[in-house]
Amino acid sequence: LTGIRANRARDLFVISLLSLGTNAKDLYLLENVGKRIEYKRSKTKGKRADEAFISIAVQPELKPYINKYWGKVSTKVSTSPLAQMYASPEQLNRAILEGLKQVVRQVNKLHGNGFLWNIDYYDARRSVASIMRNKLYISKGDVAQCLNHVDTANRTTDIYIEQDFSLIDRCNRMFIDWLFSESASDDQH
Repeated sequence: LTGIRANRARDLFVISLLSLGTNAKDLYLLENVGKRIEYKRSKTKGKRADEAFISIAVQPELKPYINKYWGKVSTKVSTSPLAQMYASPEQLNRAILEGLKQVVRQVNKLHGNGFLWNIDYYDARRSVASIMRNKLYISKGDVAQCLNHVDTANRTTDIYIEQDFSLIDRCNRMFIDWLFSESASDDQH
């Protein structure tokens, strides 16, 4: 790809894809990343007692992208690297949308019109959910947990169950293994 915007949009799309569909706004607000990506999902944090906290292991395939952006953060700076590049989450979203349009144009120019359809940032999240459920047969409940969705049906039970993010780490690992497998290539043809 050529151009900063197209490359950055691709990178952030991949980060979302490899981190269970993390939203752009949550990446924008994310200040530090270590062995895990940890945040309170901005879209739903006011709807649950745990403030929609999620912790996702940084898998080896994700590490280069994390290092590219969050590795540059000075320990003295307590601001997200994306907040240093964009004035607001809305500006980041607009830049990603425009960047993904450039990605589609460049890929279609290389491989022929229609090779890649118009994509948006949420396609990463939709892909994670669909592949986990339809290709890997992960239960809807586990997919919902991976996406950090509010579940009103088990709210009382959830009070008693200690949070354990190893389930979402296993599901994410299954997804990433599938994504980089020959099965994924066969499904794309």
